Amino acid sequence: IEPQMSDNTHGVSFHFGPSYERTDDDGLNSIILHLFVFDRYQFGDEMGFRLEEQDFAPTSWSLSNGGPKLQRWTIALNDDDNTTSMSCERLSDLKADMPTFHPDKDGLFCRYMYSVCGIRETGFFPFNALCKYDLGAPDKAVEIWPPGAANAVRTNNYEDWDGGPGVYAEPLFVPRRQEGGSAHEVDIDEDDGFLLTTFHDAEAGTTTLEIFDAQKFSDGPIQQIPLGELMGWNVHSSFDPA
Repeated sequence: IEPQMSDNTHGVSFHFGPSYERTDDDGLNSIILHLFVFDRYQFGDEMGFRLEEQDFAPTSWSLSNGGPKLQRWTIALNDDDNTTSMSCERLSDLKADMPTFHPDKDGLFCRYMYSVCGIRETGFFPFNALCKYDLGAPDKAVEIWPPGAANAVRTNNYEDWDGGPGVYAEPLFVPRRQEGGSAHEVDIDEDDGFLLTTFHDAEAGTTTLEIFDAQKFSDGPIQQIPLGELMGWNVHSSFDPA
């Protein structure tokens, strides 16, 4: 799929972050979408897996599509003449995907969002890092874990970062239990909770459940629970509060 827009920004998306309706001071209604967008996408051999050949070539697949990057799409709805207009802003050049945020903010603005990301000198997949976005910050702030990946991005120097020993699965934001109801009913911080993900360490041959304090994301996991030997990478995750 090649994007048909002329602004060199629109593309192909599979996963959305906080998306919501907004009415500005002039009464103009808009739909705001935060989403991860590939520059282009070729169906088949997803993520570098070649099933018929039983081969795995993630780097060439990564380079073929440009990598998903966070964008904000604003669709303005003009009720006077039933027309729409659209603008697009790239919020980050990180190759990232599979966002998660406070579940009570689905369909509403949510300031904080988390995702996996690929920090590699060449290509981006498999995802080997995590990131936290501040969608309300004017400087489009992004925090990255682990520190080696963050330093490679900050300095644009990969001499001390070889991609790390393993990969991260889709993270999940789990809100801290609140007295008095949901986030709709009580005044809470939108990052007050925990980030859960599995880390698949190919070098050690192990799988670990990592739990982060979402408000102190850059401090690293507060708990690492061994799950045994190396498991196959799981694309998506779910959480049962029971």
